[in-house]
Amino acid sequence: MRLKSRKRGRFYGEEAESFVASLETTPEGALCWSMSELQDDRYDGVVEGVKEGKSYRNIAKELGISKSKVESIVKKARENGTLSKGKDAKKG
Repeated sequence: MRLKSRKRGRFYGEEAESFVASLETTPEGALCWSMSELQDDRYDGVVEGVKEGKSYRNIAKELGISKSKVESIVKKARENGTLSKGKDAKKG
């Protein structure tokens, strides 16, 4: 089996979220694809840092990621209720 992928433009929003696709065998012996959301390993580290009151810049430095990635994770955490909507950390 050969899979091809071509990059055509950019995707934004929920449709662009990373996911894991696995080819599995059903109990009947048939093959089927299953998909699940890819949980970012750094998610917990960012949430913990924000709750400790660390700045986004310091969180980014500690985790080896960009400040914009920290902001993206914080936004996602606030949307799903892991972090409150208030100001938990400094953006600087």
